[in-house]
Amino acid sequence: MFERVFVTVGTTSFQQLIQLIVSDKVVDQFSKWGVKEVRIQGGKNNIDRDSNEWVERDIKYSLYEYKPTIDEDIQWADIIISHAGAGTTLEALDQGKVLLVVPNETLMDNHQLELAKKLEKENYAFMATIDTFCKQMEDIDPSVLKPFPPARPELLANYLAQMNIPNKKSKLNRTKTE
Repeated sequence: MFERVFVTVGTTSFQQLIQLIVSDKVVDQFSKWGVKEVRIQGGKNNIDRDSNEWVERDIKYSLYEYKPTIDEDIQWADIIISHAGAGTTLEALDQGKVLLVVPNETLMDNHQLELAKKLEKENYAFMATIDTFCKQMEDIDPSVLKPFPPARPELLANYLAQMNIPNKKSKLNRTKTE
C-alpha cells in the first residue's frame, strides 16, 4: 500500500511518537503495508541506535534531526506521519499526500489536537493519538480522503488591501512601477 513513509515531529520534542515509530508493533504494520523505506525527521528526540541508518525486517530506516526544508521528503513519501503542526500539515496536504497526524498532547493549549480533529472530520487526513496509533494504522483507507482545496493567497492579499495594510508583494510592485 505504501512503500515510502516520512515521519516528522517538527521542531518540538515528541519522543513518544519517535519511540512508537521504531516499535515492533509499528514495524509489523509497516511490513503489512509493504514499506521499503522510512525517513524520520526526529528533531532532538533520541533513538537508541548506533547509526542514523539501519535496516529492520527489510525496511531501510534513516534518521536526521533537522533540514532547512522537508519539501523533498514530503514529495518523496507515499504517506506522511506527522505531529499536527500547521505548517507541516498544510505542506503535506497541498502536495496531495496521505497524512496521518498525531497531535503532541504534551504541548500547552493543545492546538495540534484541534487542527487534527478538524482535518479528520473534513476527511482531509487521518488522526491518531499515541494510544490509538496502531489501531488507526490498521484501518487506514486512503480512498476515503478528499483532496485538500488549493491555496488561494489572493484572498489574503485582497483582505489586506481592503484594510489598507500593504503587503510585501504590493509594495514591491509599487516600487517597480514608480
